[in-house]
Amino acid sequence: MKPLGIVLLFLNLLAAAGVAYLAVKAWGPRHENNTALVKHELIISGMPTEGSGGKGYDASKPEDTVKLHGRELRVQVVNDHFKGGSRGGAFADMAKTPPPLSVVAEVEEMKKLIETQLGSQPTTAAKIQFLAGTPNRANPNKLDPGFLTLLADDFEERAAYREWAAEAQAPKYPNVFNADELLGFARSALDAKFALATGKPNTAAAEEYEKNKREARAARDEAFDRFQRAAKAAGQDAKQTAYLEALKGYWKALSAKSASLSDTDRRRRAAGLLAVLDPSAGGQKRTAQLVGLGDYTTAVLDRTQRLSAMPERYDRQGDSELTSFVLVYKQRLKTSQDLDFMLQRQLDITKTFAAQEKAAADQVVTRTKHRDDAQGRTDDLNTKVKAAAAAQAVLEKEIFTLQQLVGARFDELFQLEDQVFQAEKSKTGK
Repeated sequence: MKPLGIVLLFLNLLAAAGVAYLAVKAWGPRHENNTALVKHELIISGMPTEGSGGKGYDASKPEDTVKLHGRELRVQVVNDHFKGGSRGGAFADMAKTPPPLSVVAEVEEMKKLIETQLGSQPTTAAKIQFLAGTPNRANPNKLDPGFLTLLADDFEERAAYREWAAEAQAPKYPNVFNADELLGFARSALDAKFALATGKPNTAAAEEYEKNKREARAARDEAFDRFQRAAKAAGQDAKQTAYLEALKGYWKALSAKSASLSDTDRRRRAAGLLAVLDPSAGGQKRTAQLVGLGDYTTAVLDRTQRLSAMPERYDRQGDSELTSFVLVYKQRLKTSQDLDFMLQRQLDITKTFAAQEKAAADQVVTRTKHRDDAQGRTDDLNTKVKAAAAAQAVLEKEIFTLQQLVGARFDELFQLEDQVFQAEKSKTGK
């Protein structure tokens, strides 16, 4: 090779080494900047809603790289992001698991733990109360909440869960609601709550769910109103049965599956579910790390607003029930007044009938006396008539005897006249 070529080759090698040095020197700041951006994105937006499966990053080495939010970063960065946050309470076992790949993966893992704990409950009633809540022994009006009670979106749901818990503890209508059926409602409601976070958004399904629930609630309220207005009238038992069947229909509609309205709605529901079910400090931090501060604060605010609305809704229901009571009371008062008026009329009529009956009885006594007097006179007359008839019969017999005697005398007289006539004829010759 010519000396010039050697010089040029040497210069090229020096240039390549310089470029490599500059690239290596620049890679560190670029990587740090890239990592800082991803960390910032993780803090704000959290992990993806859905991942590729698996329980976490334990299968990867800390120095391996993964892709999150469109950027490459090391697994160690994800592990560091989740430090300081761990589940507690009923979900303490999740602290042993590696960071989740997605929000859905965390929700599904939480659901598995609930199912395991549910299966360990000794009785059907205990399972219902595990999900819906347990009435406090010291204060029956207080409820130790179950998972469903914590996840209630409104007062109507919470009231239904309380009814399930109370019915499981002391059944009021064992011939209408059985424990297995109530447990079925509770299981379905739990599945529906988790499906809002794990299922795909479906606006049509969400609208259908709300429509069915609204119609079932209206049917329940109408049946209850008919039952209340029936009071103790005929057919009350049938109206109560109709109300309880309508109530069962409402519970069935309430526990049916719905769907989130959008990806944003789905993610915030998942954030609210994770935050509510695990209120521990470590659990709240892990939820914020998982879904990001944006969705976490929105979900917490949403749950706070829902809880704040429940007392107000309870007051409104109380006002509504008071209004309903006043209407029913007025109706029953008017019915009572009408019945009282009718009763007074019946009493007056009864008094009139009693007076008429007494007068009729007096007339019967008087007429009976008159009849007895007339009968006595008739008996006397009959006796006299019979005596007269007997006397007349004797007299008639005497007259008949006399007539016979007179007839005999007439016969003798005729014979004497004939003898005289014969004697005179013999004397005179004529």
